[in-house]
Amino acid sequence: LTQAGWVKDASGYVASGGDEMNLELCTTSGNPTRLTEMQLLEGDLQAVGIKSHIVTADAGSVVFASWNDTTPTTDCSIYRGTYDISLYTGGDSGNPYNDYYFAYSSSAFPELGDHSGVNDTRFSSPAMDAALTTLKTAVDPATVLPAAQAVQDAYNAGVPEIPLYYRNNTTGVGARVGNWIGASPTADTWNVEDWFIK
Repeated sequence: LTQAGWVKDASGYVASGGDEMNLELCTTSGNPTRLTEMQLLEGDLQAVGIKSHIVTADAGSVVFASWNDTTPTTDCSIYRGTYDISLYTGGDSGNPYNDYYFAYSSSAFPELGDHSGVNDTRFSSPAMDAALTTLKTAVDPATVLPAAQAVQDAYNAGVPEIPLYYRNNTTGVGARVGNWIGASPTADTWNVEDWFIK
């Protein structure tokens, strides 16, 4: 921030050109855990001289509403990008193309094309785009593996998101079901053709 011209003013807050930085922290309303997390973040930012304020909004009609269901003035819309920091839940399956292409390809910014893109962080990385282009059509594991590794490297280098925690999920399986292996919170039925009743 200092290199970009942001320095602490007389009140102890980071400012540039006389204007203090004041970040809008958005999350869904009615979720005490997320509100507590935002309050902790607000305190952490204040400790380093950055002002912030928390705004909550309805999940369905605002935070996660599609581009076409919002306007440029809809506050806390992740697809419109009308936030500074947004806290919400996300999850991945085991598919290296679907999980990353639509969330991190620079061609998937929500404002582009038919507005169906979900790269709501507006993450842009040539290395990520190149790896995702490979994953889009590759089926040979010898090609998929290095491309998936390149995706992870680009993600780690760019830090488009900061995961706070991984929520544990449980799945109950009856004692009579054989060969249930499970894979991820979103793909536990990946080997359903191999299940059997004992």
